[in-house]
Amino acid sequence: MTNLVGSGFRGVVYPISPAEEAVMGIPCFPDLKSLPKTPDQGVICTPAAQVPASVTACGEAGIKGLIIISAGFKEVGQEGRKLDDQIKLNNQNLRGCVSSVPFAWESLSRE
Repeated sequence: MTNLVGSGFRGVVYPISPAEEAVMGIPCFPDLKSLPKTPDQGVICTPAAQVPASVTACGEAGIKGLIIISAGFKEVGQEGRKLDDQIKLNNQNLRGCVSSVPFAWESLSRE
């Protein structure tokens, strides 16, 4: 969120956390069903074991685009490969995603 919010992104950001009231001063929602509207894109930042359920929930909520920032898929062996197969990830070892829309990017890097 630091990269997204700190870069001057002008859209609405809906952090979701059942455990936190706010992230970076932005109020959190406990789950996708609590959002006031469906986002254009989701960013999943969870441990690999939680990613398949998060992808499913985003799909059921009507979110059409996802960026997954996680690790522990096929690069760590058979268990990770099973997770990877569940969500059919491509290029999970990318460093981030940059949009041609100004101020809309996510990355694992702080650079």
